[in-house]
Amino acid sequence: MKTDRAIAAYDEYRALGEKEKLIPNMIDSYYSQGIILAENGNPAEGMNYYKKANDLVEKSVFPEADKENLITGSILYHIYFLTAMGELDKATKVAEDGKLKVESRNNTGEKMFLNTFLGYLELKKGNNDKAIQYLSNTWIENPWGWYYTGLAYKNKGDQANANKFFEKITAWNVNSMPLALVRNRAAEELKK
Repeated sequence: MKTDRAIAAYDEYRALGEKEKLIPNMIDSYYSQGIILAENGNPAEGMNYYKKANDLVEKSVFPEADKENLITGSILYHIYFLTAMGELDKATKVAEDGKLKVESRNNTGEKMFLNTFLGYLELKKGNNDKAIQYLSNTWIENPWGWYYTGLAYKNKGDQANANKFFEKITAWNVNSMPLALVRNRAAEELKK
């Protein structure tokens, strides 16, 4: 993935959102840029983009239901960015709050979103079984989740299962940002 080109594409996306007064699109562009940077080795800069998104969430006026959706999303993204920064204790605290928020809302999409980032957090903590459990309860077509599931199996010493996930990623042909973030890394894992 060409990081600079991807960041520039989201700058253009955000500019269009700003022109059309589509604040949720602007917020999403910041989250996407942050994830691109974090997944490509620059989590500190990624966190800066998270903060820009969160600032927009906090200062923007939306109908109450929309505002709650955006606040919940911001909490969940915060788990990811703290984890990427290696701030696992802080991420765990935010995750506890996020679980309560998501459970109170009973939204299946938010549950899968939460499980994705809880799986990532548990992987970074070294809790591979918990990571696999969370990541198995996310979206069915989730190359990013497959990659981290593969790493969890690899960390457990189960290379056969790890390779199944890495192979699934390299054979996947539904283009998406999550695929772009992990495809080359999955291919590298298969070469080891």
